[in-house]
Amino acid sequence: MAELGGNFTQPLENRAQFTLPAKAHVVPMDDFGPTATLQILSSYTSEIVKRDEHRKFVDTMIPLGVMNTGPGFTVYESDAVDKP
Repeated sequence: MAELGGNFTQPLENRAQFTLPAKAHVVPMDDFGPTATLQILSSYTSEIVKRDEHRKFVDTMIPLGVMNTGPGFTVYESDAVDKP
């Protein structure tokens, strides 16, 4: 199995497998739950979507840090060594 570098997002539940970079933040990311189907997740369904069954939220490390902000913008930067 290939390992992802530090410039990729990583779920915090896998934290033992990576070190947090100096410039990073954590956000909850929306993901499919174990019993999700396209029909139940459709915007046009009348079925009720259930948290942790059809959708789950995963705390995820984003390897970017805030470098500058202003009215209407935020600049993020990575400290990953393998920058393009």
